[in-house]
Amino acid sequence: MERVCRLRRAARKVQTGGMHDFENDLPYLTGTVAEHSLPREWRDRCYRKVGSHSHFACDVTALACGDSWLGGIRPEDLKPARTEVTGADQKKGINDIAWSAAVPVEWQDGSEGGEQVIVVIEVQWTVQWGMPLRVMQYEAMRAWQMLQGREPLSRIKTIVFYIGERPWDANLDAGMLFAKVHVGKRPCVLYDLVELQRLEAGPGEKNLAVLLSGVVRGDTLARLTEATEALALRLAEVGDTALERDMFELVQCQAQEQWPAFDWHQCADFAGMVRLLKEDAMTWPEKWMTQMRPNWKEEVWTELRTEVRPEVEAELRPQVKAELREEVRNDLREELRSEVKQELREEILAEKRDR
Repeated sequence: MERVCRLRRAARKVQTGGMHDFENDLPYLTGTVAEHSLPREWRDRCYRKVGSHSHFACDVTALACGDSWLGGIRPEDLKPARTEVTGADQKKGINDIAWSAAVPVEWQDGSEGGEQVIVVIEVQWTVQWGMPLRVMQYEAMRAWQMLQGREPLSRIKTIVFYIGERPWDANLDAGMLFAKVHVGKRPCVLYDLVELQRLEAGPGEKNLAVLLSGVVRGDTLARLTEATEALALRLAEVGDTALERDMFELVQCQAQEQWPAFDWHQCADFAGMVRLLKEDAMTWPEKWMTQMRPNWKEEVWTELRTEVRPEVEAELRPQVKAELREEVRNDLREELRSEVKQELREEILAEKRDR
């Protein structure tokens, strides 16, 4: 309830002109306190670099806007747009990825500024409850920037590209955070959502984001190998060496985090990574034991000895019994020799007395 009240106060502040202090006063709108204090890491760097390539941006847009003309936009129809925006009182913000897309003639409505749309992609790896208000803030700042440059206000399309594991459950419309008071309609600022971890590749999949999803979710060596090879083949078809290089860096960082015991930096490109994965597929358990966990016996011996002993003892008992049978036979032979020897001595003495 406290969070809801704070969000409503934030919404009222935006309505009353306090947007210039928006982020400074409300850091929780970009995540929890713990999340807000996290340093920028490889996800921020790598996903921004990959998103700076029009082919990947088109594939993400196709997933978010598949039913509209924007969902069929081509890489050559995109032009880089400024990621830094400036609002009132010179308040600055930075979008992760921004592109300008030309609107096809048949979809233009004749309105001023209707010849293009700005596609903004925000990469998120944690769920942010304040994302709707953040989208509203940054779209307003970009619109303000257009006005200051005497530009017509083009439509802005914001897509949240969510790469985290936990399902995204934040509102997709900023207006839904405002109180339901009958004073007219609430504001309507929508954004689209693409959840990377919930994309599924079908036969012949070509979408780079969907293929990347298979790598991100590759929880076994076999699945990681299959997904990495599929992504590498598609990148080779696209033929963009810069995109392939940046995508490889992303996959390399992902693999290093998910399988930290292995030296992924020995791979120089996708071909080397796929080759390494395929070579290790058959011998991974053995290499894991010998290379990555040289002291595994010492680590697990104490813990597993008690658990394994009854089972091993049951298996060994018949074998040990057979081995001991011969030893017991030899021991008995010596004992019997002594007994028989004593019996013979007594018989011989008895015979001598009888004579």
